[in-house]
Formats: sequence, structure tokens, C-alpha cells
Amino acid sequence: MFTAQNNNGKGRNLRTLAFLSLACFLYGWSVSSIGAVQNAAICHSRDDEPSRLECLSISDTSYSFAVGPFFATGGLIGSLFVAPYLGGRQGWSNLSRVAVSGFVSLLGQMIIAMTPFASLLFVGRLLSGISAGVAIVAVPSELEKMKDSEDSYLGLLTQISIVTGLTVAQALSLALAKPTYWRLMPAIAGLISGIQLLLHRRDATTTIDDLDEELDEDERLSQPQMSMIDVFRDPEWRPKVVKAVILLASQQTAGINIILFYSKLIFNSDLISMGITGVNFVMTFVTLLVLNLLSKRSLYNVSYVGAIASLGVLSLSLDRSYVITSVVIYAYIASFSIGLGPLPFDVLGQLADNQTRNSLSSIGLSTNWLANLVMSGTFSVLMNLVDKNTIFAIFFDYNFDNIESDNEGSFVDEEFVAGDDNEESLQVATGQKRVREDGEQPQPKKKKNKKGKQWFSQVPDVAKSTKDAQFDFLKDQIKSVYSKLSDIELDEKLIPASAIDSTQDYTQNRSKDTLTDFISTQFSSLKDALTKPNKQKGSPRLLVICPSAIRCADVVRSLKQLNPSKEIPIAKLFAKHIKLHEQKEFLQSNETVIAVATPNRAKSLIADGALGTKYLGLILLDCSYVDDKQRTLFDVPETRQQLFELLSLDSIYERFKGDVGGQGDRGRKTALCLF
Repeated sequence: MFTAQNNNGKGRNLRTLAFLSLACFLYGWSVSSIGAVQNAAICHSRDDEPSRLECLSISDTSYSFAVGPFFATGGLIGSLFVAPYLGGRQGWSNLSRVAVSGFVSLLGQMIIAMTPFASLLFVGRLLSGISAGVAIVAVPSELEKMKDSEDSYLGLLTQISIVTGLTVAQALSLALAKPTYWRLMPAIAGLISGIQLLLHRRDATTTIDDLDEELDEDERLSQPQMSMIDVFRDPEWRPKVVKAVILLASQQTAGINIILFYSKLIFNSDLISMGITGVNFVMTFVTLLVLNLLSKRSLYNVSYVGAIASLGVLSLSLDRSYVITSVVIYAYIASFSIGLGPLPFDVLGQLADNQTRNSLSSIGLSTNWLANLVMSGTFSVLMNLVDKNTIFAIFFDYNFDNIESDNEGSFVDEEFVAGDDNEESLQVATGQKRVREDGEQPQPKKKKNKKGKQWFSQVPDVAKSTKDAQFDFLKDQIKSVYSKLSDIELDEKLIPASAIDSTQDYTQNRSKDTLTDFISTQFSSLKDALTKPNKQKGSPRLLVICPSAIRCADVVRSLKQLNPSKEIPIAKLFAKHIKLHEQKEFLQSNETVIAVATPNRAKSLIADGALGTKYLGLILLDCSYVDDKQRTLFDVPETRQQLFELLSLDSIYERFKGDVGGQGDRGRKTALCLF
């Protein structure tokens, strides 16, 4: 039975990877497929009236705008508006967003394949761009979630799939760049979109057990999402937004999509165009080998300088020497492919956490599309004003100025944190270790509050300390949160010392595995009460506050040992998949005795009256848990503030006052315990 489940899980993972890969494959296909058949798609003959199926009555300039700027505009719309909108919908995962991109791609490609009117070419390209924009936000985000220590190169799958799509489309265009036959290019893309949707449909057909398993995993990974505006405003995340913008913009300002969109128009050679995609394809895989030798920072710098130097030589050799032009353009593609191509997508996923991944991806990739739009639109205009050598000279001059300005404190050095000659840089480069934020060291990071006390690294130890030490700790935390209040106002926020229930005599390690034993031994009468329903629905006896939905899901599983009865379910007040009004309905219809919540959700439900405090005997703060970024319940400023806003609610604060019997019967008070 175990083996079968394991194989089913692996099968679903492979289908998921295939599903995600096809989305990026279609992105790459869309970039080069229509530009590669431009000469065949445009009606050049004036003598005979051509069939509308053979070609389109459109000028070279208009066709170029459809190929580049309209596709980029669609990508911008997809990344900036559609992807965040879908991501904000309740219950919509990254896979759901990729499925939408597949449907939009199918629609856009079919319009291009069947339209007899040139105007609909613009509509089809716009839809193809929207599809690509949504996919390029959702796919790297999903791949980052799927990563583990063994999947060192999973983050590069995005670029590998894009390049594969480019290469296959370019190769097929050699045979299909003929009147009428050119329509097979978008038709094949439509077929691939259909296959992609079938993969998603099969993934959706799971057993109930599989679905429960996936929901548990989603609960473990879900956290409240920060909007793009919140990310911009947050001083902690603003520097990372700047890094993401610079990374993704530099990828386009290097001129790659100019060459990919218009390779045949620029070089007037099928061999050079095919060679471009061939070199791009090979060098992307070479990157996998080079990552074992160089850090990402070094690889990015080498790639950027090599690409810009190639642009400079290209501006001098174009239309003068076929051999030199060929060598230089291949050098440009090789330089781009080892760093500028794959690394921005990979690092973008590493910059974010679960709360900011969607927003940061949308910001960075919208910048990428905007730069793409500006570059392709500028090229289309300049083609009618100056010669091609001058265009590449302009691009070279712009990028050379960027290199000079970056010499003093390069953003690249800050972005790829690890050094070139240490073991940690190699681990970061190969994906075995995530890029650490702001150059932090592996040991727990100690932050000081305004009073100078180093509390954060000591939070788990405080839970094991005396009542007085815990009171001082909470007092300092409250002062840090409400730093603008006067001393008199702060006194009204302080948690009464009599409400704090110290458990310093509990000597075992505090974790989810010992949580039930902790409650059973330290609060024995409460344990007995947890097996009996309350007369008032939605009024628990035990409220556990955790720092994140990830931790909440684990705690719920542990607490099921205390209350195994399905008739008295544990209130899960944290899951992203459960809307607030659904949680209210749950509380109004169930005699729950245990509730597990994040601070903000508990605060909202208590303030609304849905979560009662009449029988609340114990609030347990899960402060011993330390996440993979060495953060506790008190380390994230927003979470800490929400926690004390919860504890300051009148219905909670009033129960903290007076004698604390704290085992949960009506008329008794509420105790606060640091676990």
C-alpha cells in the first residue's frame, strides 16, 4: 500500500512537472514561431490576389509590431494584472493559474492559425502574451515550492523549457515557412496547449485520500499573502523589490528578445537564425555544469559583460562581414544563456518567501515585460529610421553605461550573496542552500529592540523561564510594538503578571511532538475538559496561537491525540483555502473545544463575535517553534503586532484580570502560557 501511494505521488509530480514545463515551452514557442515565418505570412505579391489562407495583407512594420510589442503588452497584462488577480482568488493555486494560461494560449494560437484578417493577428498575439505573462509568474513560484535539497536545478527548468520551445519552433519554421503552411506553427502550439490542459485535468482526478493529502500540504505551505503595494511599502522587502526589478529589467535591456523576435529580419539568414536558437539551447544545459564551478554572482557578471561586449562588436560588423557577424552573434547568445537567461528566474524565487512570492514575482516579471515592450517597440521604430548597425550601437552604449555605473557597489554583488571562493557560495550556486537574506550568517540572527535587550534569539528559552522573566519579556515586546504610546497608555496594554502561567518545571524539549504531553501534565484538568463539548458553540477552552499556517497545520495534527472525536472538531482558523465567512459558519455550528489560529485570524473572529471567549481557559503561545529563517512568533514585526492586538482585545484582556483558575469553566479566568 505504501509503495502504491508513493508511486502515485511520483506520477503526479512528473505530470505536474510536465504540465509546468509545457507552459514555459509555449512561452518560448510564441517568442520565435511567428517571427520565424514572417516572410511567408505576409502577402508580398501585388500581381495576383492571394488566398486569405496563404498569407495576410499586412506591412512588415505592422507585422513586427504584432510579433514584438503586442506580445510584450499581453505579457505585461498577464504578469501585472491577470496573475495577481487569479492568485488572490480563494482556493486558486499556481497550477490553476497555469491552467488558465493554457486555455488563453489555446484561444490565441487558434485565432492566429485560422484568421483571414490581419487585425486578428494582433488579438492572437495579445492573448498569447497574456498566457505567457501568467505562466512566467506562476511556474517559477510553483517550482520553488517543489524544491528540496535533491532538486538542485529545478529552478532552472523554467529557462530550459523556454529555450526548448524556442529551438523546436525555429527548427520547424525551416520547413513550414511557406504560404499557407506557416499557419501550422500556431496550430501546433494550440495542440500543445490542449495536451497541457489534459494533463491538468488528469491531475485533478484524484481520490479523496489524495485530495486530503494535497489539502494538508497546501495548509502547511499557505500563509497570508502580501499585496504588491504592501511589498513596496515594507522597508524589509523594498530592497528586494529593487533587486528583482533590476535583475529582470537587465535581462531584456541586454537585447535578447530583439534578436529572438527578429532574427530572420535582422540577419536575413535561416542558418544564423537556427544557429542562434541551437547555441541558446546547448548553452542553457552547459549552465548546469558551470554552476558547479562558479557562484551565481560570478556567472551573472561574466554573462552580462560578455553579452554587452558582443553587442559592441556586432554594431561594427553587421552587414560588413558575414563570418564575424555569425561568430559574434553566437558569442552573444552563449554569454546570455549561461547567466542572464536562467538566473533571474531562479533567484527571483529565492528572494521571496511564501507571503511575498506571488507579489514579488508579479513586480519583477512585469518589469521584464515592460522592458521587453520598450525594447521591441523601439527596435520596430528605429528600423525605419536608421540602419541596423546604429541600432545595436545604441543598445551597446546604453548597457555599457550600466556596467560603468554598477562598478561602484554593483547590485549583482548584493544580489548573489555568496562569495566566489567559499563552500557556502558553491552550495548556494548549486541550489543546495537558499540565498540568505541580507547576507545573514547561518547562526540565529540577534535583533535588538529599543531597550537594547537581545530577546529574539532567546525566545524559546524564555518559555522555560520564571513568571517574572516572562512578564519582563512580554513587557519589552509590548513597548517595542507600541513605541509611540506614553507610559500610562503602555501600562494599560501590559498583560497582568497573575495571568501568566509559568511552566518552568517542564523539562522535556518543547515541540509539536511533546505538545500533547505538555498540556496533559501541566494542565491536567484542562485535558479532561477537552473531551467534553461546550454548551456554547464556537467558544473553545484552549486557543493555540502559532506564527504561521505552516505551523498551525502541524499543531492541529498533534492535538488530535487530545480530542480524537469527530463530533468535537478542532477549529482550524488559519487555512488560506477556508474563507473567513466559512470559518464563522463552522464556529456557529460546532461545539469546538480546541482552536488553532494565527494571530490575525483569531483577532478578526473574536472581534466579530464568531469566536467566543466565555469558556476560554488557556491561550497557549507557540513561541518555541523556530522556522527555517530562524524566526519565532515574536520575530516578524507584523505577526508580533497582530499578536498583541489580539491579546489587547477587551474580551481577552478582561479575562486576564483577577484570580486565574484557568482550567476552562464558565466564570473562571483565562491563563496565558508560553510554550
